[in-house]
This record gives sequence, C-alpha cells and structure tokens, in this order.
Amino acid sequence: MRIEIKDRLTPFSHVPGTCFVLPYSFFEVQAFPTKLIFAHLETQEKFEISFSVKGPHRDFTVAVDLDKGCLRVFSHTLEGYYRYNVAMGDKGIEVTLERAFGKVDVLCKEEKFSLFPKQTLLVKNSGSKIAFPEVENLSLGGNKQLDWDLVKRRGQLSEILPVWFRLSQVFPRTPLSESRGTAKLLRDCQTLVQDKSNLSIGAVSLTFFAAAFQGVFVPRCDDHSFLGVAEACEEKFPPLGLITESHQWIRGMFFEEKGDDWHFLPCVPQEFHAGRLVHLKTQAGDRVDFEWSKKQMRRAVIKVAKTRNLRWHFQSSLGSLRVRSSLNQRGKKIRKGEALFVEEGQTLYLDHFQK
Repeated sequence: MRIEIKDRLTPFSHVPGTCFVLPYSFFEVQAFPTKLIFAHLETQEKFEISFSVKGPHRDFTVAVDLDKGCLRVFSHTLEGYYRYNVAMGDKGIEVTLERAFGKVDVLCKEEKFSLFPKQTLLVKNSGSKIAFPEVENLSLGGNKQLDWDLVKRRGQLSEILPVWFRLSQVFPRTPLSESRGTAKLLRDCQTLVQDKSNLSIGAVSLTFFAAAFQGVFVPRCDDHSFLGVAEACEEKFPPLGLITESHQWIRGMFFEEKGDDWHFLPCVPQEFHAGRLVHLKTQAGDRVDFEWSKKQMRRAVIKVAKTRNLRWHFQSSLGSLRVRSSLNQRGKKIRKGEALFVEEGQTLYLDHFQK
C-alpha cells in the first residue's frame, strides 16, 4: 500500500511583469519577455539582466517548477522559440539557456555575454544553494492547470494551499516576530489553527493570501492590494517569514503532534473533502503518509523511527481502525487513542477506519 502524490506543482503566468519568488534564495524575480529584475527580499538590493531577443513575443510564459526548484521562462519570437531556466546553483543565481534559435546575447551588470543552448551564466554570486530535507507534499484534489491569474480569480484554497505549503519549505528559515501589517494576518491564521477553528480558517487564510502576496507568492509587509485588512507599516520588516512561518499553521490543519499522541485532521476546513499529505516527518523522525476522503481518514502508512508507545487520534465520528505491520497480515483492530507499542524500523499500515 503506497500513498503518493504524482501531480507536479508548476504555477505559471503569461502576463509580462509578474513577480515570482526564486526557490532556495532570498530573491524575487520580475519577469518580462526580454528582461529579468531581481530584488533581495531583505536587503532590497536590485539588479537586472536583459536578453537581446527581438519581439514581438507570442505565448510568453514564466513558471515556477517546484519539483526542480527553478523558474522556467519561454516564448516564441520572430527569430524562433527559446527557453531558459533561472535557479540557485553551487555559487549563486544561474541562468541556463535550454533551447534557442542560436546565440543569445545577455547584458548583466553592464557586461555583455553570449549564451548558446545548454550553456549556463552565473549572474549573481550569492553563495551556494541551501540544502533542504525532503519536502512534505500536500494535495487537495485540485486538477486544473495553475495559471496563477485564473487561480487568484477562482480563489479556491484547494489550488492555492498546496503551492503555499510547498513554497514554505524551500526558503531559508526566517524567524518573524512582527505582528504589524500583513504579519497580523499570519498571527490570525496561527491562532485559528491552535484554537481548532476549522469553520473560520479557510476564509481568513484567503484574506491573508490576497493581502500579503503579490504575483506568485511574493511576500509583502503591507496590504499591497489595499483591501483594508492590514494597517500600513511605517517600518518595513523582512517579509520572507510570511512564507516560511506559514508551514507550521498549514501543516497544523492536517496533522498535530503532542508528544507521542498524533492527531490527524485536527482543524481541516470543511471544503477539503479529500486529500493527501505525504513525506511528513515527525519530531522523532518517523515518516507518515496519509489520505482522507469524504472528510474522514481512509489510509495511512507510517515508517517508525523510534521504539515507543504511540496513540493516534482522529475525528470524533471514528472509533477504531486496523493496524498491520505487513500487507499479508489480517491485522489488529485498536480503538482510537489506544496506546500501541511500535518498534524502530517497522512499517505500519492503517486502514478500515470505522465508527
């Protein structure tokens, strides 16, 4: 029994000038057909690079490939099709020309370079890419393409939250002590999850998303859309923490640890009828994959990292479940909250959740 998420998360936009966050870095990128403008989210340092590609441009697209951790930019021009990637490399920010009609001249910091297909240019020496552990992955049943302008118009958390959750894990952890400006909306979400207010968290998190993020999840200290939901900040704070600190409250809607007591779906919003959370790592190092449907737990796979007694808790409508250490076993029925002795290295399969 394997629980997987096969869908790739690749939000994209066709609108020139849309802002993106560059995974594994402190930079945002504003993308145009022949120019990229980089801005450091903490120091406000800026630089830009230009491409000598003649327009007009057709089907211009910028996408965040969250599996590869890069931006992909591509377009059809009078000279032909070209595509390049922007990513954090071993020494800093790199641009790789994947496909092109021939040589492409690049102007970077008043220096001119020539790129041929499959060549890479270091455009910013900002240190090596930060290594992150395997990211936790969330799916809420959304199957539409993530054209971000349409995503924002639809306003469906089932499309927005998996991208938000993934992005919250691919940036340097940035502690945020502020409660001013849009950080106040972050604190509201954290409080609602702590209080298990599943009837309110959906609407409040959508408000937070609309006010605090520009383009494709570029964080802002102020209510950039002037929605009237956050006071203006006279003194700005580093906004990247608005993304990184979102990981815990989003995770807390679906999974909560209290020592060796695990709570599944403790604050899941009512609109999330079905979903999956995989590659979840507990404080003790266990790996947990689980799924739910019709608003109730359906299956879980646990790879135990430490010998101890575990207790599992689910929705009040469920009273028991079956536990197996092998798919060939008939298994054992236990009550919700009943302590079960588990051993390091075991793989446990949970199913047959019943009232």
